[in-house]
Amino acid sequence: MLLYHMNVGYPLLCEQAVVSIPSSRVTPRDARAAEGLDRWDKVESPTPGFKEQCYFHQFEQQGKASVYNPEKKVGLEISFDTEELPLFTEWKMMGVRDYVLGLEPGNCHPNGRNIMRQEGNLSFIEPGTEKNYSVRVTCFE
Repeated sequence: MLLYHMNVGYPLLCEQAVVSIPSSRVTPRDARAAEGLDRWDKVESPTPGFKEQCYFHQFEQQGKASVYNPEKKVGLEISFDTEELPLFTEWKMMGVRDYVLGLEPGNCHPNGRNIMRQEGNLSFIEPGTEKNYSVRVTCFE
């Protein structure tokens, strides 16, 4: 199981930040995430008592996600090959002290091995096999 957990915070993350994840499908992880499904791409103000929300994204082709702060005129984009890393999790934590957006390409979701096995998504490699993965991180103005 491989999950690149990249957290985006200040100075990129703010209420005006533009989140772009051009996926073909977005699925909430649980009932809590379903409450905010219509706002999965919006950054809220830091909220006391905020409970995390996770969204699973599916891509038709190249995987890509970005956050852009128009006030600071700076952004970050990650891109990855969905053949290598077919799963992507967006982790929203809009808490007062935990104000972060996780962008997580991987071959698994953060739900654990048992759930991945139940869903038929648990990846295996044979002993002695070598696998290469790559994620490109680009900062832009």
